Amino acid sequence: LALEPSLAGTFAWNEAGTAVTFTPTARFAAGKTYTLTVHEGLRGRDGATFAAPPVWMLTGADAPRVLRGPGVVAGDDVQPALALTFSRAMSPESVAAALSVAPEAALDLTWDDDHTLTIRPAAPLAPGQRYEFVLETGATDAEGVALLDRYRFGYTPAPILADAGPADDAPLLLTFARRMNPAGVVEALSVTPPVEGEWRWNATKDALTLWNGTPLVGGV
Repeated sequence: LALEPSLAGTFAWNEAGTAVTFTPTARFAAGKTYTLTVHEGLRGRDGATFAAPPVWMLTGADAPRVLRGPGVVAGDDVQPALALTFSRAMSPESVAAALSVAPEAALDLTWDDDHTLTIRPAAPLAPGQRYEFVLETGATDAEGVALLDRYRFGYTPAPILADAGPADDAPLLLTFARRMNPAGVVEALSVTPPVEGEWRWNATKDALTLWNGTPLVGGV
């Protein structure tokens, strides 16, 4: 028996001499095709030979890859659920060890099944900061085959303040990217030079308007 391209291993026959098992000392290369041929001199116990030496083709399983990544690269959510779908069942431990994010942030990893991973920051991300995620090829499938390529993706939480400027009926309108804590915002808010007026929130708590105030001076 001959295997091309060659791969170190051992052949073992069963006691009846009717089946042979090849055990490689290393893995078959992912996606590579091998040819197994029988030497023309091989004979059965009764002396019978093959009319033509049989040939078998086998291909190493494809290396795992990311089929689908997160569908968003930016959003209002500061603790987004970012999903990765793999082509093969993965080793959770190897994926966790191969995954990193910069700037550094603690991550909670949840497997919906052995092909789908959901990544969620353990604490709120900094608004306006871009986070770069990298999954290195140290990630392997359940059989120990390494990820085909390094996989990268990014996410940027929207800045807290989306817009600021005069409104049609008020001197100042602050529009936020997400629902806010009114008490905390008003406590932290200051206008220089001072402007008289009353701060009023909209119903969804994502817009704050200064009513009855002194008109803002251009450029202030």
